[in-house]
Amino acid sequence: MLKKVYYDDKMLFLKRNKDHVIVSPENFSYIKVNEELKFLITSIMENDGQIELDELSDKILHKFSKKATPQEISVQINKLIDTHIFFQKHEDLILNKNNSIKENYKNIDNNPKEAYIHMSLRCNLNCSYCYNKENINNGQHELDTKTWIDIIKTLQNEGIDHFIFTGGEPLIRDDIVDILKIAKTSNTKTGLLTNGTLLYNKFEEVMPYLDYVTLSLDSLNEMTNTLNRGQFGFKSILTLLERASKDSKDKVSVRSVITKNNVAEIEQFHKIIKDKYGLRTTSVGYLPNKFDEINKYVHYDDSTCNGSNIGIRIKPCGACTNLIAIGPEGNIYPCQCLISKENTIGNILNDNWKQQVSDSRITKLFKNLTVDDIEYCKDCEIRYFCGGGCRALAHNIYGDMSEAVKFLCEFQKKRVRNILTSSNFKWEDFNHQHF
Repeated sequence: MLKKVYYDDKMLFLKRNKDHVIVSPENFSYIKVNEELKFLITSIMENDGQIELDELSDKILHKFSKKATPQEISVQINKLIDTHIFFQKHEDLILNKNNSIKENYKNIDNNPKEAYIHMSLRCNLNCSYCYNKENINNGQHELDTKTWIDIIKTLQNEGIDHFIFTGGEPLIRDDIVDILKIAKTSNTKTGLLTNGTLLYNKFEEVMPYLDYVTLSLDSLNEMTNTLNRGQFGFKSILTLLERASKDSKDKVSVRSVITKNNVAEIEQFHKIIKDKYGLRTTSVGYLPNKFDEINKYVHYDDSTCNGSNIGIRIKPCGACTNLIAIGPEGNIYPCQCLISKENTIGNILNDNWKQQVSDSRITKLFKNLTVDDIEYCKDCEIRYFCGGGCRALAHNIYGDMSEAVKFLCEFQKKRVRNILTSSNFKWEDFNHQHF
């Protein structure tokens, strides 16, 4: 008979309506249980993993006025072992973590599938929070239409099946439709990230070649929106929302950036967009581009945090592994947030561009860095949920891609707890019995 079990000493217990969420961060495990089973787990942990079935039966009877036989308790403990909350041997506990990390590594694709396409870094707005503000309207050379068509075809031949057109403002290019026609095939997905000011006049032309459009808008109050983004184009965006609501609700979503200017009205803004226009919404917090801007980050209530699911990951993101970004001159970057000379990992126009990317010091850093390598993160109980945070933020704020994004830690912890306890979270049922 089992006398002792072993478990993650960083176990988290979160309340979710009438149930509880039990999270084992070290073992990549999380389950939803009822009050009785949560009591069983904590009772065993309080006894340092020692199992006394008769004593546990008495405790449950005293606590819940319910009879739980030693056999019933044993069944529940075995199920907890099956779900990797408990382990029969200490070496099993260690082995499970190591195997989970190895399995996570298997899911890392070293052949990028997504490409952020920056045909231009010109923009007709002046958003205060733009992550590319250092590059916007700096007169960068732009490749011509034919060259971009060749680039898209090259990327398709190399397995890229998801193209995200961004900028700058991608619709500022007159040839955007010609490029989209090539990018969109039966085997590829295409997306457009736009400020929306130019989309209404090109709506009929571009929409057939797009799977989704993410439209930026921060407020339905013109003055508030102007504080974030500048004066141009507000009324044309409202007209665009009306147009999108007619037959493109499945393609168009609205994304807002939360700043001190609009945080007080953000929830009402999202409600109106959904109720009046029937469009999906998302929001992101203001993310600073340098250390001096951290004070602009808004510690907003985490009820405004979107998301209904979460995954286990040991790496911060997919830069260089699952995705790349292409600049207007053909330079290749790890992601859309690291467009700078120092972060160039190749040029798509070079015959040996794949070798350039593979040999890049930055590529190797992204492929090898895990959250356990970040000193500040290595003992955090949610590190395998956040993956260590955005490496672009670490670079832009602290000057080191291997640094922890410390100013976001509390938000990330709240976010993980919020999602795990959300009624929208997609749970695989844990088939526990009620004693």
